[in-house]
Amino acid sequence: MLLNKIMMKKIVLTLCTMFLISSIGFGQKKEMPQVNLDNLLNETQFTNDNTTDLEMIWWMPSEYWEAVFSREKYMSPEEAKMIIDTLKEYVLVIVVKGKVGMFGGITYESREDILKSFNVYYNGSALKYMKDDSLDPDLKNFITIIGPMMKNMIGQMGENMQIFTYKNDKKTPINVYGKGNLSFELSEYKANADLPLASLIMEKQCPEDKKLFNGKWSYCPIHGKELTKQGN
Repeated sequence: MLLNKIMMKKIVLTLCTMFLISSIGFGQKKEMPQVNLDNLLNETQFTNDNTTDLEMIWWMPSEYWEAVFSREKYMSPEEAKMIIDTLKEYVLVIVVKGKVGMFGGITYESREDILKSFNVYYNGSALKYMKDDSLDPDLKNFITIIGPMMKNMIGQMGENMQIFTYKNDKKTPINVYGKGNLSFELSEYKANADLPLASLIMEKQCPEDKKLFNGKWSYCPIHGKELTKQGN
């Protein structure tokens, strides 16, 4: 079922809210309203620190949208679930690539050129790139909304952000709560998302002073004692 005009309007309002908010053996899952979006963005956005090359990769897992929609008053849980269920079948990645000139001007690469040098791997296996004409109609509408908003919010860089879609393997889907590795190659630039994503799991507690630490850690870095679940 295609997204109707009312649904598309709600998504636009949701994305506006998102940008304002943004300016499992490892632990317990956090409830989505508890997820810190800035921390999640830090784990899913990657930028080359090379001063002459602009290379940015932004992986947008379905859990990111779940966290965004959980804060959204304009969208019902049923509507949000419909979108999330569609997104879970795919892996969305935004990529920007360009050359920085002597005076800071950027010459951006085209979508076609970026695609020639960009690959995504999950636990060493390459993910299948999905052409636009093979995408679910709802997903195509969703992507159509994101593009212009990037341009309006970020200007020229947003206009040159390319959204690529890959198939999330049903047999071995990406598990953001389990151990694994999602890696990206953009020409010579390489980036890795070390799973699980710490921002999505509850922090663990030091039994000595009750201080909270990264939920992926097993031991307190100060006292050396095994971390426990909060409240234990």
